[in-house]
Amino acid sequence: MALESPKTARLYFYQLNIYWKRNLHNTYLTIDDYVDQVRKEQDSNDINLRRKWASDLGAFVNAYVSKLTDQALADGYEDFQSNGSNLHVLRKEEGLGALSA
Repeated sequence: MALESPKTARLYFYQLNIYWKRNLHNTYLTIDDYVDQVRKEQDSNDINLRRKWASDLGAFVNAYVSKLTDQALADGYEDFQSNGSNLHVLRKEEGLGALSA
Protein backbone atom coordinates (compact mmCIF):
# COMPACT_ATOMS: atom_id res chain seq x y z
CA MET A 1 0.00 0.00 0.00
CA ALA A 2 2.79 2.46 0.88
CA LEU A 3 4.41 1.88 -2.50
CA GLU A 4 1.25 2.93 -4.34
CA SER A 5 2.56 6.47 -3.99
CA PRO A 6 5.43 7.16 -6.41
CA LYS A 7 6.90 9.69 -3.96
CA THR A 8 6.93 7.12 -1.15
CA ALA A 9 8.44 4.49 -3.44
CA ARG A 10 11.24 6.91 -4.43
CA LEU A 11 11.89 7.76 -0.79
CA TYR A 12 12.12 4.08 0.23
CA PHE A 13 14.42 3.30 -2.71
CA TYR A 14 16.62 6.30 -1.92
CA GLN A 15 16.98 5.28 1.71
CA LEU A 16 17.59 1.62 0.88
CA ASN A 17 20.31 2.76 -1.50
CA ILE A 18 21.99 4.75 1.29
CA TYR A 19 21.84 1.72 3.59
CA TRP A 20 23.28 -0.51 0.86
CA LYS A 21 26.15 1.84 -0.02
CA ARG A 22 27.07 2.76 3.53
CA ASN A 23 26.52 -0.53 5.31
CA LEU A 24 25.65 -3.70 3.39
CA HIS A 25 27.78 -3.73 0.24
CA ASN A 26 30.95 -4.49 2.22
CA THR A 27 29.41 -7.74 3.47
CA TYR A 28 27.14 -8.92 0.63
CA LEU A 29 27.83 -9.13 -3.12
CA THR A 30 24.22 -8.31 -4.04
CA ILE A 31 21.05 -7.14 -2.35
CA ASP A 32 19.64 -10.61 -3.08
CA ASP A 33 22.42 -12.14 -0.97
CA TYR A 34 21.40 -9.87 1.90
CA VAL A 35 17.71 -10.76 1.54
CA ASP A 36 18.59 -14.47 1.43
CA GLN A 37 20.57 -14.11 4.66
CA VAL A 38 17.68 -12.33 6.39
CA ARG A 39 15.31 -15.09 5.24
CA LYS A 40 17.62 -17.76 6.68
CA GLU A 41 17.80 -15.87 9.98
CA GLN A 42 13.99 -15.81 10.12
CA ASP A 43 14.02 -19.61 10.52
CA SER A 44 16.08 -19.42 13.71
CA ASN A 45 14.66 -20.23 17.15
CA ASP A 46 16.77 -17.37 18.52
CA ILE A 47 14.59 -14.24 18.67
CA ASN A 48 17.65 -11.99 18.65
CA LEU A 49 18.89 -13.54 15.41
CA ARG A 50 15.43 -13.18 13.84
CA ARG A 51 15.42 -9.49 14.77
CA LYS A 52 19.06 -8.85 13.84
CA TRP A 53 18.22 -7.21 10.52
CA ALA A 54 15.86 -4.78 12.24
CA SER A 55 18.37 -3.99 14.98
CA ASP A 56 21.11 -3.40 12.40
CA LEU A 57 18.84 -1.19 10.30
CA GLY A 58 17.69 0.74 13.37
CA ALA A 59 21.27 1.39 14.45
CA PHE A 60 22.11 2.66 10.96
CA VAL A 61 19.05 4.91 10.69
CA ASN A 62 19.75 6.41 14.10
CA ALA A 63 23.48 6.96 13.43
CA TYR A 64 23.60 8.06 9.76
CA VAL A 65 24.14 11.77 9.10
CA SER A 66 24.26 13.13 5.55
CA LYS A 67 27.61 14.66 4.60
CA LEU A 68 25.83 17.22 2.39
CA THR A 69 23.00 18.37 4.63
CA ASP A 70 24.46 17.45 8.04
CA GLN A 71 21.04 16.00 8.92
CA ALA A 72 20.36 12.62 10.43
CA LEU A 73 18.43 10.13 8.31
CA ALA A 74 16.10 9.67 11.28
CA ASP A 75 15.21 13.39 11.54
CA GLY A 76 11.47 13.89 11.22
CA TYR A 77 10.55 10.22 11.53
CA GLU A 78 8.50 8.43 14.10
CA ASP A 79 10.39 6.05 16.32
CA PHE A 80 11.49 2.84 14.76
CA GLN A 81 9.56 -0.17 16.09
CA SER A 82 9.91 -3.84 15.35
CA ASN A 83 7.78 -6.73 16.55
CA GLY A 84 10.03 -9.32 14.91
CA SER A 85 8.26 -9.61 11.59
CA ASN A 86 6.84 -6.16 10.92
CA LEU A 87 8.92 -3.03 10.81
CA HIS A 88 7.27 0.34 11.08
CA VAL A 89 9.71 2.84 9.67
CA LEU A 90 9.97 6.03 7.77
CA ARG A 91 6.85 8.03 8.25
CA LYS A 92 8.17 11.34 7.04
CA GLU A 93 6.72 14.57 8.35
CA GLU A 94 8.38 16.72 5.67
CA GLY A 95 9.20 16.35 1.97
CA LEU A 96 12.24 14.76 0.33
CA GLY A 97 14.30 17.95 0.54
CA ALA A 98 15.88 17.09 3.89
CA LEU A 99 17.10 13.73 2.63
CA SER A 100 19.78 14.70 0.15
CA ALA A 101 22.81 12.46 0.62
